[in-house]
Amino acid sequence: MTIIAGPCLLNYNIDELFDIWKTAYQLKTIDPTIMFRCKINGGGTTPQKYIKGAGYTKGIPVLKDIQKRVGIKVGIEVRIEREFDLAHDLDFVWIPARCMNNYSLLEYIGNYKR
Repeated sequence: MTIIAGPCLLNYNIDELFDIWKTAYQLKTIDPTIMFRCKINGGGTTPQKYIKGAGYTKGIPVLKDIQKRVGIKVGIEVRIEREFDLAHDLDFVWIPARCMNNYSLLEYIGNYKR
C-alpha cells in the first residue's frame, strides 16, 4: 500500500514553511516509501480567514528542495494543463474530484508519456 500525506496548503510564511519541512522529515522517518503531497495554488479557509497558497513561482521551488534534501517523493494537485506542465519535475500529480469533468485536462495528461 502506498501512503500519500502532507499539509492541505503550502502558504509562504516562515512558520508554515517550517511546519512543512518538519512534516516532510517526519514522514520520511516514519516510512521512507511515504509520498509527500501539498496543494500550492488556490486557497483554503480557517474559521478566522481565507488563506492564499504560495503559488507556482514560490511553491514549486520549495517542493523541489524538499524532494532533493529530504529524499521523499513529492506531488501537487493539478486542475488545468498549465499546472501539469509546471509540475513536470515532481514525482506525481493528483487531479481533484471537482476536475473529473475537465476532459481537456484528462486527455492532455493521458497523452503524456512518462
